[in-house]
Amino acid sequence: MEIDQKLAVQMRLDVARSLAQSALQDPETEAILWDEVPSWRSQLGKAWQGNDFVGEFDHGTKIQVNPADHIESQAFLHEMQEGDRGLIRYLCRYWEKNSNITFLDVGANVGLYSLMAAKRLTNGSIFSFEPVPSLYARLRGNVELNCFDNIKTFNIALADRQETSRIWVPKHSNKGMSSLFREDAESDFFPCEVMSMDYWRSISPEVTQVDMIKIDVEGAELKVIKGGMSTLLEQRPIVALELSAQHLGRAGTSISNVSDLLHALNYTAHLVSIDGRLSPAAEVAWQAHQNAVFIPHEIANKATA
Repeated sequence: MEIDQKLAVQMRLDVARSLAQSALQDPETEAILWDEVPSWRSQLGKAWQGNDFVGEFDHGTKIQVNPADHIESQAFLHEMQEGDRGLIRYLCRYWEKNSNITFLDVGANVGLYSLMAAKRLTNGSIFSFEPVPSLYARLRGNVELNCFDNIKTFNIALADRQETSRIWVPKHSNKGMSSLFREDAESDFFPCEVMSMDYWRSISPEVTQVDMIKIDVEGAELKVIKGGMSTLLEQRPIVALELSAQHLGRAGTSISNVSDLLHALNYTAHLVSIDGRLSPAAEVAWQAHQNAVFIPHEIANKATA
């Protein structure tokens, strides 16, 4: 790309980011932003032919940015992933009030949740799990860019057993759709180490508590929960997770399978509004895709405030 073309695209990125940042300050303009921003990202991603660069999100946190990448472009342009904005707002408020907790980021991708948590859990700990080699390298790079010493990373997948398996990685720009369960016939695959959460805890003596778990593993959510039954029963962490009928279906499970198991463990399901507020979820309220927060009955009042 010629230097003037690079500058032109960089200027477009900067203008788009400025507009998005301003729109996020007002609920009415934010609604317009989410209608327009997917086309911005698509156009800018196609135009970008330069090298990756270091940008910022979450008010000063550094992140490596490829404008053509589905996740990194969202973090750079408008601070958060479009589909996760309600969950992110809930978690950030919770972390700010509870800065000494231990957080497990299962399916960390390039580390957006881990980085946001590290900034707020100043007296806490973050343990991040990402099995895809390229995403793990990006995660490690982002942690090092920010000199966060409260994040430990693991290049493994959590599920319900110990084994060496395959992680399927799509060839399109959203590597966050990588999964233990193949979806796209064009996907590449890589060997990955798999272990259960309970086994990982047994070989990690420094992990003395688990207060919150985020799970986004493209269909393996039920396996992660089954592999962490002792952790959930003993530690009683809050569990935030993506529930997708399509992804869970590839694994031969369903949203109700996940919800029923957590209910049996005395957890209450909550849906998350765009502004990060929780409301109890009835089974009939489940959609084909949503984020949900499951809270132990005994701390429901504290955790939903």
